[in-house]
Amino acid sequence: MRNQVVVLMLLVLAVVVSAATFNHGSSSAVKTGLLASSQASDGASVNEVICDGAASVDVATAISGTATVIIEGSIDGGTTRFTVSGSSHAVSTRLTILNPIGPYRTNVSSCAGCLVTAKYACVWRVNRTS
Repeated sequence: MRNQVVVLMLLVLAVVVSAATFNHGSSSAVKTGLLASSQASDGASVNEVICDGAASVDVATAISGTATVIIEGSIDGGTTRFTVSGSSHAVSTRLTILNPIGPYRTNVSSCAGCLVTAKYACVWRVNRTS
């Protein structure tokens, strides 16, 4: 009887490990980075991010002091910029852009004693079949 319990426990463990190793659902691949770090003046972030082919890009901004931050995108490699709809904010926030194309950056205006930090995460959905 004891041997049967041990065998049963080993079979359950094997099934759990197999399910964890061979996820038949979808999972995510993520690339993260920094757009701006303690930016203390008006202007565009030092860095930009390109997440072409990703399902989304999340941009999180932390604002200390007074400032307005927008997220800008471009479809021509950065020659011309557009403001991402709904991205203007004066408080710390997180914004998700679905199906991103081209470079994105933050742009600070009305900075009065501000420090702005902006981080990004590109998220790709990966479908596993095995």
